[in-house]
Amino acid sequence: MQWVMSDPKSNRVGYAQEQSIIKWKWYISQRAKIGEHGVATLHEKIANIPNGELEIKKPVYAHESPVKWGVGFDNLTSEQQKHAWFTDGSAKYVGGERKWKSVAYNPKTDTTLVMEGKGMSSQYAELMAVVTALRKERGGECHLFTDSWSVANGLATWLMGWKSHNWLIHGKELWGKELWQDIEEIVQETTVSVFHVDAHMPVDSMERLFNSQADAAAAISVTTTNEIPKVEEWLEGTAIWAHQKSGHLGEKATYRWAQERGIPLTIDVI
Repeated sequence: MQWVMSDPKSNRVGYAQEQSIIKWKWYISQRAKIGEHGVATLHEKIANIPNGELEIKKPVYAHESPVKWGVGFDNLTSEQQKHAWFTDGSAKYVGGERKWKSVAYNPKTDTTLVMEGKGMSSQYAELMAVVTALRKERGGECHLFTDSWSVANGLATWLMGWKSHNWLIHGKELWGKELWQDIEEIVQETTVSVFHVDAHMPVDSMERLFNSQADAAAAISVTTTNEIPKVEEWLEGTAIWAHQKSGHLGEKATYRWAQERGIPLTIDVI
């Protein structure tokens, strides 16, 4: 640019491209001048800066959910784990009558919240488990774990969009509308995260272990119990995984590592 704005001696009369050089120097020098809006004249013409017609604004996401995507159970602090809930639900016909059951399980405090009813679907039961946990933690913090993608995405992605459309999807009422409305109200005053757990996979993480326990507890049977099953059929594989995660430090170290995380392993299994 300094070459354009200057008048070097190399451009003397007699050079073969003298006329072309002079024309280009004049054209560029005029366009390179700073305009009244502090932008090069050429840029003002291209972008129409004075009128601001091409001004780029940062997009605003009006439907951002208060619920954030969370992290694995082991990545939560000890205090956060006290507010972590593995949620699940199921529905089943028993004696010709459809029954549902929801479970929210906190492995850190060994607390189980159970709700039961009639006439609703398993999807409703899964959502009710979330609502139950949120009601328990209302006004504080709540870290949810679910194997339902529809529930997880509903919380972290779609919630506020649904609200802005009056809880309608293509003109039809949203499934579980009343529960989603309760959720939206609670998350406005509660710090909430959600983590999706892959279901029906080998138990190779604490999320899958605790999710499997919640899933087993949510199963409907003739003799109902609210206790979390110890899922004995998976303990051997879990013991191997726990031994690896604890650093191959032996039975006692693996046992302590498992107990600190609420994993129901015994020395005999390890």
